[in-house]
Amino acid sequence: MDSEVTLANIIEADAARIKAYEEYERNEAARQAQQFESMRLLLSPHLYDDELERLRRKYCAKSGEWLKNEDQFRKWIDPLDHSTNLFWLIGIPGAGKTVLSSTIVDRAEKVSRNTLFAFLSFQNRERTTTLKVLQSFIFQLLYEHKDLQPMLYHANPRKISSSQAFAQSLLVDLLQCIGSTKPEQSRAAVPIDPNDSNQTSSVNPIEPVYVILDGVDEIKEYERGVLLQSLLEILENCENMKLLISSRAEVDISKIMGQRTESIRIDHKNSQDIDSYVRARVNTWLSGLGFDSAISNEIRDLVKPIIGKSKGE
Repeated sequence: MDSEVTLANIIEADAARIKAYEEYERNEAARQAQQFESMRLLLSPHLYDDELERLRRKYCAKSGEWLKNEDQFRKWIDPLDHSTNLFWLIGIPGAGKTVLSSTIVDRAEKVSRNTLFAFLSFQNRERTTTLKVLQSFIFQLLYEHKDLQPMLYHANPRKISSSQAFAQSLLVDLLQCIGSTKPEQSRAAVPIDPNDSNQTSSVNPIEPVYVILDGVDEIKEYERGVLLQSLLEILENCENMKLLISSRAEVDISKIMGQRTESIRIDHKNSQDIDSYVRARVNTWLSGLGFDSAISNEIRDLVKPIIGKSKGE
């Protein structure tokens, strides 16, 4: 009888411990979520998701396909290739840099969940600072890596909200943590072709972090210099990071990028994408007007010069 009572007590106590631990985990998760939300409200990071969705509606199914034939870009996007970790897309206004950058974000996301991006614009240049961009990248990472969120809410709120150097150091720490963590075996075991847009996501043993920054030429010259220098310093300290910059070939940007980067001028290479986009928009517009085929074809002929202007010709 005593042994039965003792066994029952042990089972009951064990169940109580499990229940208490589960309750503790729920409370801890709720507490951490609240702390993370408090930091988000304090910093109000801009995540650029709305811009990405808007750009996705602009490009066609085969947009950016020509990049698959560019050797240096193939090396940059390949998570197994560490020979090219810095890439520069150069183009004149209207060459399609921003839309092309959005296709690269989508391509990178098929390779790694760690894909950070920012689409900078002239309209927001007064509010765009290096600190704000770094904070955005930090939050983009932490939404994917909830286990690393304590690194944010244990940080000094005053410093993370005001110090660029502090935010840069925190981003480096996060990137290094991700680079030293082995991804799931099931994901690492599948061979990948990063240039195959139909292939499911897979990750190499050192999980890469892709950073795509578009429109750096549209913010103030001093600020873009600080931002580029900051990102290049981070790149030097994080072997798992791959950085892509998209901009015009401004003199100050060229000096900073120097000879350390691979680059592509997209002014003419991207002409097919621009042609497809303009044709698709015109066809959508014409389909709602009810013109006969002769008038529709005449209108298509009239808008052809727009394509040439988009190529910068």
